[in-house]
Amino acid sequence: MRVIQLLVCILILSSCATAPTLGERTTLLKVGMTKSEVIEAFGPPKTTSVNNTDEGTIERWSYWTKKVIGYMVFDDPSLSGSGNRLTITFKNDVVQAWGDQLDYTNMMEQNTQAMKEMMKNMPPIQVEQTVYEGDKSDSKPKK
Repeated sequence: MRVIQLLVCILILSSCATAPTLGERTTLLKVGMTKSEVIEAFGPPKTTSVNNTDEGTIERWSYWTKKVIGYMVFDDPSLSGSGNRLTITFKNDVVQAWGDQLDYTNMMEQNTQAMKEMMKNMPPIQVEQTVYEGDKSDSKPKK
């Protein structure tokens, strides 16, 4: 009987364990890491952006976790929340900085493209308009 109770207790405690958030996994990062080392630790990034400057190439890799609300799953960095977003900045292909931030570099272009795709499949909308011109009945009382 005690063995069964012990097994049930272990199952309950192990089901409470959660995977570390992206914020907690940043302890794996070090300045000077290569891109292949970052991929080994975090996997491929969800989005990237590259800017060529006078000082070299600046590249940002963004990671985030999906947000589940009820039965809906949102794969959007702005909804994932603090600790569940990570942007790693490379300068000349080595890690320079990282943090919980949103990368707005390509956000407008991505949103515009997504909106065009969504609208392409929508049927045309017909709008009817009725203009109220006031009460047309004679406002003077009849005798």
